[in-house]
Amino acid sequence: MNFYIPVVLLGFLCLGRPAQGLICECLSFLISENGLSKENRISSIEYDIEDSVCDGDGVIKCRNYCYDMYQELTENGNLCSVMPGDKKKVADWMCEALQQNVCNARVGVFVQSCGSDLVDTGFRFLDTLCCKSRKSTNCRV
Repeated sequence: MNFYIPVVLLGFLCLGRPAQGLICECLSFLISENGLSKENRISSIEYDIEDSVCDGDGVIKCRNYCYDMYQELTENGNLCSVMPGDKKKVADWMCEALQQNVCNARVGVFVQSCGSDLVDTGFRFLDTLCCKSRKSTNCRV
């Protein structure tokens, strides 16, 4: 039994870790004149983009991935769309995560990858976000 641990350790050292792809972080923020701040961060989601590495194209692949994902999940930036697998609207989910009252706030998507600074994807929600008491006032029926 004691022989097993050194053999596994030796195999790990010789063969290395399993290949890992590019870690891509998609972040949504309220956009203000004061720039991006921790208080205005709405969400942060990490993805492993397989078969990609941190080279010149890594950040571009991450940007494209996050842009496309937000476009698909939010029906092209519609705050009143329903989150897949959930009954909450995107705006309600954002207001809960944000935990502050805001009105007429622009929401954008940014990425961080390969040690980069935040990179703007160019994705913006179609309408401005309004939150009161952790609830959206955008999507009243």
